Formats: sequence, C-alpha cells, structure tokens
Amino acid sequence: MGHGVIIAGGGTFTPGNAVSIGYMGGVGSSAVSNHVLVSGAGATWNSGTSEIIIGAEATGSAAIGNWLKVEKGGLLTSGIIKVGVRGSATAGGASTGNRLIVTEGGQVKSSSTMRVGSVSGAAAASNNSILVASGGLVEANTLVVGATGGNTISCSNGGIFQFTTTTPTITSPTPGDISINGGVLAFRNFTTVNVRGNFSGAQLLNMGWSGENAFRLNNAGTSTASSQTYVFDPALGSTNYFRLEMVDGTTRHRGSAGNTLTIGQSVGSGGGGGAMRCSNTTAFVEMPFVLNGDLTLFNSALTLQQTAAINGGVFIDLDNLPPSGTALVAQGALTLGGSSTLHLNGAPVDGKVLMTYSGSLTGRFTVEGLPGNFTLKYDPDGTISILNSPSVILVR
Repeated sequence: MGHGVIIAGGGTFTPGNAVSIGYMGGVGSSAVSNHVLVSGAGATWNSGTSEIIIGAEATGSAAIGNWLKVEKGGLLTSGIIKVGVRGSATAGGASTGNRLIVTEGGQVKSSSTMRVGSVSGAAAASNNSILVASGGLVEANTLVVGATGGNTISCSNGGIFQFTTTTPTITSPTPGDISINGGVLAFRNFTTVNVRGNFSGAQLLNMGWSGENAFRLNNAGTSTASSQTYVFDPALGSTNYFRLEMVDGTTRHRGSAGNTLTIGQSVGSGGGGGAMRCSNTTAFVEMPFVLNGDLTLFNSALTLQQTAAINGGVFIDLDNLPPSGTALVAQGALTLGGSSTLHLNGAPVDGKVLMTYSGSLTGRFTVEGLPGNFTLKYDPDGTISILNSPSVILVR
C-alpha cells in the first residue's frame, strides 16, 4: 500500500528541491501506489524550476502505479516533469503504470520538458502516461515519449495542450504516442502564432490527431508573416480545427494580405458546423470575416476590422457584457444574411447598445431570447441596440 499527500482547501506546497513520488532503490525493492492529489481552487504545488518525478526505478527496484492528479482548479508549477523513468540498467528494474492526470480545470505548467518513459539496458519503463482531459491544462514547450511499451501523452475530451512558443518540440518513438482527440491546442502570450502550424513540416505533425479539436489564442495573436487564411469546420478532418477560441487579455486573428477567416463552410457545401468563442477578451479580426457557424461572445468585445458577412448564429449573454457594453464592432461593410440569428440570454436593458457599425449595413438579424415587448433597434448613426416597446392600451 502506498503513501499519499493531499493539497487542498487553498493549501500551498513549496518544496525547495526535486520531488519524487514513488522511488525506491535496490534489487527486489518496490514503490507502489504512492500518490499526491492537488485539488480545488487555490490549491498550489510550486516547485519553481525543480524537477518532479512520478515513478522512478533505481538499481533494480520497481516503481509501479504511482500517480499525481491535479484537478478542480488546482495548480502545479515546476521545471522538468518525468513520469516512469529508470535510474539504472540493472536487471529486474521496472517503472510501470505511473501516471500524471490533469482534469476538471486543473493546471500543470512546466518551464521545461514533460517526459514519459525511458529505458536503459535491462531496466524498462512501460504503460506510463500523462492524461489531460475535461478542461485540464498542461503547459510545456517540449513533450517527449522516451520509450516504446505503451508510454503515452494524451489530450482528450476538452483537455488543453498549451504552448508559449510557435515551435514546440513533440518527440516520440512511435506515431500516436503523443495524441490529441477532441482537445484544445492553445498558444499563450505571444503574437506570432501560426494557425496552419500542423499543416506541413512542423513538430505538431508528430502528434496523432483524431476527433474534433479546437485552436485557442490565449492573450495571443496570429502571425502577419504568413498566410493565416482558415476555415474552421469539423467536416474538414481532425487536423483541421473546428473551433476558434480567443480568451483573456488581447487577442488578434490576422495574417498576410488577402487572407480570410471563415467560421464554418457555407451551408450549401455541407458546412456550417464551425464555431468561434470569445471569452474575457478584447478580440480583433484583422481580415475579412465570414460566419456560417456559431459565434459566442462572453464578457468580450470583438472588433471586425474589415468586411464581415454573418450567415450563422451570434450568441451574447446580456448579463456578461464587456466593460464597454458593446459586444461587436464592425468597422467594414456588414452583411446579415437570411440565416443570421442573434441569440440573447439574460436580462435586457432598454437602450443598451450591443453592436456598432461604421460601414454599410445590409440585412437584419432574426432575434431569439428577448421578451415580447423588446426588439432590436437599427439606428442610422451606426448602432444596434435593445429597444423596449411596451404595449399601448387606448381607453375611450
């Protein structure tokens, strides 16, 4: 039976040196099922730049089933993280079934490398894993699977791989050892992101891709040095992102001359399934914009700097508008197609300006979510606002 530590209730653990979970030296000795849980908002393990090892064989020992789990808003920061490693080539040594699990809003941020599995001589590491799922986030610019034998790094079911460079290193002995399936690929705090970085000749191609995956700009922007034309739609395959996410700080989707951002293929081509989501950000699209899918604006202001054609759904939470109160700013010609629908949730306020336009306006939204006595007002001064039109009863 292993030993366990729980960091919860806003507790903080700050070790001064490297930490091992599951380590025992000597032939015939073993470290089994030792574990640490970091759980809940405010729960923090801060190792600085020191390393963390989960399951370490040394001089013929066995490290089996040791684990670290970060969940529900817990945070771990460190230098290199190793899962399932060997310390020698002594016969009988093994590191097996050790795991790092990041889930339900937990975050693990490494300033160095995350590595799963290594082998030397007669000692082996097998079936070790890093699993990121259900809103969990792992940030590291180098991901390595160092040995065959079922060692994996996977991101699935809304998990997030996040990088702070446009050129992360992705290395494994077998294609698919590092994989994303229904996850989010995020880039944080720099302005030269390449949305087409998994198209050809890039380290991201070393990952296995399946399911519907999203692309996230986290206080970041795409590059102006290359084409950033993109169609976000699930019908185009797993390596083509189906959703654009712009979150936190200032975010920008921009590119070279002649580029276009399209959310969802046209309905007639079998598309319309793409999506875009802006959350807690001041966002800019600095190229022509076409919306055939869904656009969600939550506590965000989105500025469309060039022409925009909206043929899909726009979702705005009236209880979570940005500080300016204006959720959408169209600086070029704005066309609202026959399928454009404005979905409003929350309490409407008479006179609230939701959108502005400084170019021409063609078409009108179909509106859902407003009480019967409210409607949209399209003012020639370039504003689209909420209007309360109470019923008038004449008494004679």
